[in-house]
Amino acid sequence: MVSHRGQRNGTTGPAEPNHSSSRRGASLPEPGSSSSCRQCLRCWRSTLELGLRLREKGIGDEALVNWYRLATVSVMPTQSLEGFGLSTAESLACGTPVVATPLGGNLELLSSLNPHLLARGSTPDDLSSAICRVIDASSVLSDVRARARAHVHPSMSWDEIARRHVGHYAAAVAQRTEQAPAPISEPS
Repeated sequence: MVSHRGQRNGTTGPAEPNHSSSRRGASLPEPGSSSSCRQCLRCWRSTLELGLRLREKGIGDEALVNWYRLATVSVMPTQSLEGFGLSTAESLACGTPVVATPLGGNLELLSSLNPHLLARGSTPDDLSSAICRVIDASSVLSDVRARARAHVHPSMSWDEIARRHVGHYAAAVAQRTEQAPAPISEPS
């Protein structure tokens, strides 16, 4: 899967695959409708002549869950620090393993699930090797598929995140109240 979050997730476009490890007949659906993402994919296809089937159509949020579930793996080629890794968490919530560069939220989300999901670095060869390693290890795929949703849900559900935020706000208000100076008494 190509991330539907585009530039917001720290990617700079599709990772350049290692020709020796590319797999004919692979499919890269494009979940987003971003013209820059489509342009990158077209450039990637024509320049590298990979022989991959690319589906160049936008995918809505409702269909995105099904696409995640159909994917063998999702790939997050993050090249710079990102805020969290929402696309990674979304894929895991759908039960789909994510192969990613060891940056930003990917490192936090994936290292405790299965360290094989993380590439050794952020180069195209690092990512390509990690993708092949995970796809070729059926035990890793089945283990991660079985545990992926529980790894992020309910701990990252909207209800849980809202509960934590309310707790943080309550703690901040309590701390501020404790530190506030005593009110000045009126002279009699």
